[in-house]
Amino acid sequence: MRRALLVLAALLVGSTILVVAPAPNGDHFGQWATPAIGVGIAAGALLLPARVRVFGAHFIAAQACVNALLDIRVLLRPSQVVDGKLAGMSDAGNMALNTFGTADRWAVYTWAIIWLAWSLGVLYVALRVSGSRASRNAATLARATASLRDESDRDGRRRSPVTAPGETAPSEPAGTAKS
Repeated sequence: MRRALLVLAALLVGSTILVVAPAPNGDHFGQWATPAIGVGIAAGALLLPARVRVFGAHFIAAQACVNALLDIRVLLRPSQVVDGKLAGMSDAGNMALNTFGTADRWAVYTWAIIWLAWSLGVLYVALRVSGSRASRNAATLARATASLRDESDRDGRRRSPVTAPGETAPSEPAGTAKS
């Protein structure tokens, strides 16, 4: 999990260097916030205990997939509207224009559907991997617990169908031994 978080952090910082430009109004928020999040994720990957890292990675993955599903309506529009004002093209619109040379509805929908399918696929794989690991860990724990009970003298005597003469069976009250 540490490696995955470090890769994510490097991708955030790298994408800031290669892609994120200041907004047309001179706002540099994206140029500062994206690498700051990357540095925070890297610090967490290096400093936090394994259990917290796993929780953090699962949270980030689930949040990304859920946001992709919730924001599909934004991707299906060729332009973004923020506070009632046209704010430029949507991500799907920009990708359609840069890959197909057009921002026609079919091109925008193509990218929106690709992102939706990708998000659903990643969510499915993440849940399968996480579920199989949890099952494997539970099975290992169950075997370890069962072997501890099997090696106990008390448990062996308790499960024994025959109690030595003059001894009380585990389920009988004291003083009721059979003679």
